[in-house]
Amino acid sequence: INTVRDYVDVHGCAWMLAELMSKSHRDPFTVNLCSGRGWTGYDVLDCLTEISGYRPLIEVSDTFVRKNEVWRLVGDSHRLHELLHANPQLPDLKQILESMYNSLK
Repeated sequence: INTVRDYVDVHGCAWMLAELMSKSHRDPFTVNLCSGRGWTGYDVLDCLTEISGYRPLIEVSDTFVRKNEVWRLVGDSHRLHELLHANPQLPDLKQILESMYNSLK
């Protein structure tokens, strides 16, 4: 829950893929499909609490925490923006979670 991750909405990811495939590229390349923004599990929990009005009790068991955990994993979006010739306006964490939560109502 202390880890930091880069979350991207599936629609934004699909748009990035479609844009990248629609352009001609001279050489093969590797690129991060990412927002370049990081959020912790606590950020996710806080957003979901705000959206739902409910806050569950969270207990973290050291048994399930990886010994080699990557504590911060956030993509660098500079190369992506260069290839897209744009800086896509991706939804933030709260917008992503609201969309997911509302789809389940």
